[in-house]
Amino acid sequence: MVMATCVSSYAFAPGYVLIAYAAVFQRWRRDATWILLFLGAKLNALIFYHIMEFTSDTPPRHLVPYFAVEGPYLLSIALVLTRVGWGERNARQQEKQL
Repeated sequence: MVMATCVSSYAFAPGYVLIAYAAVFQRWRRDATWILLFLGAKLNALIFYHIMEFTSDTPPRHLVPYFAVEGPYLLSIALVLTRVGWGERNARQQEKQL
């Protein structure tokens, strides 16, 4: 499990850089496809991690601290999805104005 966590943290680094780039330069619409692919991979990794945790021989006993640590990952994914969606909506509104 430790090895998988280390590999995913380095493998996902380009995705984090892409999101930072999109945030700084307001390129949400242009990079939406790559951002959504990254978020899908990140969600897949999180779901796999939770399945492995809860089906292991020693599942987490205290769920509040467990999800308090894991919650920011899900919150960040939701915030980025919201921002990508707003970028698409704003682009459609601008096209209607033309």
